[in-house]
Amino acid sequence: MKSLDAAGGLKLLAAFEENPDLGPAITTTIGCGLRRGELLALRWSDIDLDARHLTVQRSITRDDARTDFKEPKTQRSRRTISLPVFVANRLRRHRAEQARRFRTNRLARPTQETLLFERGGEAWAPNTFGVAFTRALHDANLPHVRLHDLRHSFPRCLRQQALTSRRSRPLLTPPVFYLARFSESEVFQGIRALRTSFHCFSLQLAIRSRSPLWP
Repeated sequence: MKSLDAAGGLKLLAAFEENPDLGPAITTTIGCGLRRGELLALRWSDIDLDARHLTVQRSITRDDARTDFKEPKTQRSRRTISLPVFVANRLRRHRAEQARRFRTNRLARPTQETLLFERGGEAWAPNTFGVAFTRALHDANLPHVRLHDLRHSFPRCLRQQALTSRRSRPLLTPPVFYLARFSESEVFQGIRALRTSFHCFSLQLAIRSRSPLWP
């Protein structure tokens, strides 16, 4: 497995920012940790942008040249996930872009049952989406990473940024799903503030241990 670090994740998001076909889907994958089949099966009815969450209710498969939707394999796979701010903002923009594209192509107006990520109004075949992603990586001169690995990248970025020492283990594991409510910049600013507070507290402890006059 090859997940991205914080710098790699931000670079990938930037490279796909203006890609109308793949950008919103890649942003959602990184921010929410979805499997490819779950991602491509999402409908607008599964998304609440105001409450900032999405619900995984189905997956998509390709078999014998036919695309099928199926129930999640396990009850645990059917789940509700918090949307990070940057994902919710990207999906709002995507919804408007999708409506304009449907009008231009004279397709039926998008509804709650419209797929979030489609190709000409039709569902992506999972393998075709994977090939398009690999080609886009190559065109952007980015290192190869599998779609499957992107779902592990956002939690790794948060854990990586939360380390308070280069050599000592962190005292606490960061609450990933709580932090995902905020944008990247808000998370990183908070982590820097925590680091500063931790260092100040450590200094106070050091002074206290050396001063008999400390109350």
